[in-house]
Amino acid sequence: MASLACGLTVAVGSQIPAHAGSYTHVDARHDVAKSPQDVRSPAYRKADVTRLQITHGAKAVKFTIRLRSASLQNVKFRSVGFTVKTPKHTFTGGWIAHPRADQYMLFDETGREITCGESNGRNGRTIWLRLDRACFGTPRWVRASVQVGTNNGSSAWEDNALSNDWRRASDVVFSPRIRPAT
Repeated sequence: MASLACGLTVAVGSQIPAHAGSYTHVDARHDVAKSPQDVRSPAYRKADVTRLQITHGAKAVKFTIRLRSASLQNVKFRSVGFTVKTPKHTFTGGWIAHPRADQYMLFDETGREITCGESNGRNGRTIWLRLDRACFGTPRWVRASVQVGTNNGSSAWEDNALSNDWRRASDVVFSPRIRPAT
C-alpha cells in the first residue's frame, strides 16, 4: 500500500506545472487618483492598471502592465515608477514614456544612479519594462511595488498597480516575494 501511495504522489506531482517565478495581480478598474485635486477619477483610462505581472527570471525582472488604454494621445508623458526590494537592498526607478522618446533611471538606496540594461515596449493596452537581474545583484528573491501615472501639463493621474484603493495611488505597496524561475 505504501508503494502505491508513493507512486501516486510521484505521478500527481509530475503533472503540476513548474513555478514560473512570477506574481500576477488583477487590479481594480476605476481606482485612479487625479491631482492636484486629489480626487478619484474613475473615467480616466490612460493610467488605469487592470493587471500587473512581475516576472523574476534567470536573467531579468520584468513588469508587464495592462492598462484600460495605453494611448499617449493628449498626454505629455506616462511614467512607470517602481521600487524593488531584495534580501540585501532596495532600489527605486522609473520609465518615462514621452510620445516620441523614452527615459529610464534606476537608483540604489543611497541615491546612486545605476547603469543597467533595460528594454521596454507597448503592445496594444499592455506596456512592459524589462531590467537585467544583475542590476539588483542577482537576488534570490524580489518584492516590487509599481505605480503608473500620466500627465497632460495641467493635471496628473496615478494608479498603484497593487492597491485597489485610489487613495493609495502613491503608496509603496509590495508584492509577495518572487523567487527566480528555475
